[in-house]
Amino acid sequence: MKIEIKAPSPGESVAQVTIAAWLAGNGSVVAKDSDIAEIESEKATLTVSAPASGLLEIVVAEGSTVAVNELIGYIIPGYEEEEQEEETENRKNQEKRVPEPVEVPVTEASGADLKATPLARAIITAHKVD
Repeated sequence: MKIEIKAPSPGESVAQVTIAAWLAGNGSVVAKDSDIAEIESEKATLTVSAPASGLLEIVVAEGSTVAVNELIGYIIPGYEEEEQEEETENRKNQEKRVPEPVEVPVTEASGADLKATPLARAIITAHKVD
């Protein structure tokens, strides 16, 4: 069952909007609440979010002017499973790629190579700091 995507109203007195851009391509799998289109009116520019996860089917071309609440596309549910499986595999691969900590030998610094002002040397000597 297709889920309808309708052009939202940017304001009370606005009757028409223009599809400024499709942010997701026709036939692409989109996640619920992801931005899929931008619409423009005389008063504002809004983004249209996906009402559900699934395959995007675009009905109205970019640049077209439509009435508010007119059908602009569909979401065909059932395709989000493939995307979720791919995301799960990607996460597992990323977890495997975490580098192990490397032990670096620490050497003690000698005070002979220390460059300090006479005042700093006096304070170091007074407090017996190496």
